[in-house]
Amino acid sequence: MKKIQFIFTLSLLALIFSSCDKGLKENKDLLIKGVPAPIYIDVDLLGDCPSGPIDLIAGQHTVVGQIYVEKDLDNECLKVTYKIDGAAEGDWFLTEVHLEMVTDPNVFPMTKTGNPKIGNFKFKYSFSPFENTKEFAIPECIPLPKDASGKLISPVYIAAHGVVGNKENVIGYTDTPNFEEFCASLPKTVDLTVVDGVSSYFTSTISDGGWLNGTYPSWCLVRVITINRNYLYDNFEVYCSLDPDLKDYGLVDFPENMPLVNYILNQDYVGKPAGEYGLVTKNDVQAAIWKLIDELGPPSGWTNNRVNWILNDVAINAPNFVLGCGSIIGVILAPPRNPDGTY
Repeated sequence: MKKIQFIFTLSLLALIFSSCDKGLKENKDLLIKGVPAPIYIDVDLLGDCPSGPIDLIAGQHTVVGQIYVEKDLDNECLKVTYKIDGAAEGDWFLTEVHLEMVTDPNVFPMTKTGNPKIGNFKFKYSFSPFENTKEFAIPECIPLPKDASGKLISPVYIAAHGVVGNKENVIGYTDTPNFEEFCASLPKTVDLTVVDGVSSYFTSTISDGGWLNGTYPSWCLVRVITINRNYLYDNFEVYCSLDPDLKDYGLVDFPENMPLVNYILNQDYVGKPAGEYGLVTKNDVQAAIWKLIDELGPPSGWTNNRVNWILNDVAINAPNFVLGCGSIIGVILAPPRNPDGTY
């Protein structure tokens, strides 16, 4: 049976964000030098070393709140609270928090390029922008580690990361998006409902996916599928189209062409004139994607001059295309695997 996969599009402008990596002017001693964002807080459990507040920064320069760490030695735990500063410019609010605590700063979950894997942090919480969350305390007092003799290990290190939006739902972002961080932040599974799209082949609604919840334009990656509109599918697996190991997952027939698909997603072809061949339709774009990614290609009758016009543009311009802030990135959704790893 052929696999069921979808790709839906996300705007990097809305989803790539910078965390609290700069502006620690009053707490420089709490920042581990040479380690990129998020904030790393050194908490001296036995001494009087301050444990906050630490500025929470959107983008690179906008201070929107603080992170507080409170030692509770009676209960041998730490309390961590995120607070948005009401005086900050713009009506800012939290949409996500991620937190990790370790006894050695070198063992935080990191990517190969030295960036934190916030998706692997132990404590993860998401909020709807409509909640306008201004303050959030990690629900449990985080138990402190002990050595073999039962003595508290000191110091401990906290990696604290937050995502914020403002009243216009503007998310802070870096000039150079961190794609590894973006891929690592995707949820493992989501629930999915699809309907026919207007300017895309499908419109997908994601639920039970934390910050990824929402409605997105989407396309089919594998042609021979059975999918019911307006039906809730649960536990669809989530994969990043930029994952360097994509070829090992068995999701599509030609994973090496995924960069070309990402190029297509960024061209807004539907409705554009294809020279003498008329306006491009969503079916033309879908057929072009199938030609690139599925061994069966599009069904009989779908290949026409407009599809070839799209593929010619891809051949000429895709090699020089670079994803950046404001670009669209594809995220792949696949049904749960069978126990033997197949679909």
